[in-house]
Formats: sequence, C-alpha cells, structure tokens
Amino acid sequence: AIGGLAVGDSVTVTVQATVAASSNSTSVANTATVSSTTLDGNGSNNSSTLTNGVIRRADLVLASKTDAPDPVSAGGTLTYTIVARNDGPSVAQDAAITDVVPVGTTLVAASLPTNCATTGISTGSTITCDLGDLGVAATSTVTFRFIVGPDLEPPATVSNTATVSSATIDPDTS
Repeated sequence: AIGGLAVGDSVTVTVQATVAASSNSTSVANTATVSSTTLDGNGSNNSSTLTNGVIRRADLVLASKTDAPDPVSAGGTLTYTIVARNDGPSVAQDAAITDVVPVGTTLVAASLPTNCATTGISTGSTITCDLGDLGVAATSTVTFRFIVGPDLEPPATVSNTATVSSATIDPDTS
C-alpha cells in the first residue's frame, strides 16, 4: 500500500527475490499490478509482467585429495581419497569426479565405488564417478586403491590428477 498518489506523481517499489538453489525453473515471471479505490477509466495499463531467464551456476571444488602411504613401495597399494564440494549458489546437477589411472599403477577393481565406472583397469584408463546432484555446500568422497608396479624403481614418482565437473555452469573451473 503506497497511499494516495497525486496526478503526475509516481512511486517506485523494488522487489528483490531469490530463486531457490534447487529450482528446476528455466524462467521466473513477475506481475505487478496497481489499483485504487478511485475509478480508473483505463484498466488495461494497470499491470505489467516481466519474465527473467534462470541459469544455474555452481562452483565445484576439488576440496581435497590425499594419498596414503606416501611414499609408497613398489608393488604396494596406494590409496587416493578425493573430496568434491559444491560452493553453490545452485545445485550442481549430474556432478562427477573423473580420474585417470596413474602411469605405473593398476586399479584394484574390487575397490571401485559402486557409483564409479572405468574404461578399463590399466594405466591410462579413465575412472568416472557419478555423484548425482550435489547440493549447495554438500560434499562427496570417493576412494581408489592402486597397485604400484613392482618394477618402478626409486626415485620414481606416481602422479595423479582428478577433476570434478557438472552439467551446471561452473564460472570458476580453476
């Protein structure tokens, strides 16, 4: 309610709304209507609707990646634990962690989490773990075990890189 309004005067009303992070809408419509107890001879210009597109953005973060033991013995088992986090502001839809079997190792197939699949179990194979929809501030953890090749000679190093991705736009892929 804005009270009385003299001829030629105007009042600005600002409405700020937040789209829920879990919203599946692709647009949001807002209709504003003005009315008065005074007779209005032209009611056709008393409302206006604007529709805004809605995009989802989620800042996915590879929050941590640990290895154990470090150093690992040739022929030994090396375990990587990877934690992905969604810093929002939207739900990260169809999130996934991708990892490549490190050179000089073999994935222990029995240790593959049920939400993960691999193109094989040898060096260079890709492991993809489907995390589903990852809510704002939610985390998901996967753990892989690898057998380090018995013929790796010290001071060899095992290098491994994991990535996290989603169908939702991530404005900061660093």
